Amino acid sequence: MIVTPFTSDYLSTYLSLCPSPSDAVLSFGPIDSLMTPAPQYIPSRLYNIFPHPAQDASEKRRYIAMLTSR
Repeated sequence: MIVTPFTSDYLSTYLSLCPSPSDAVLSFGPIDSLMTPAPQYIPSRLYNIFPHPAQDASEKRRYIAMLTSR
């Protein structure tokens, strides 16, 4: 059995655009989403927050905040 890491379609979209720290990314589809960089991990029931999928272990932790709507 082979186990392979992957990134969701929405986070892949975010990574493919390489937004700057002040940009937001809108993704429209079955679930519309707004993704923006987050400097800190502050959980909330209003949005989801994920570790940034493209970061080196030696750099400061980065996050992506995602607000979704069906």
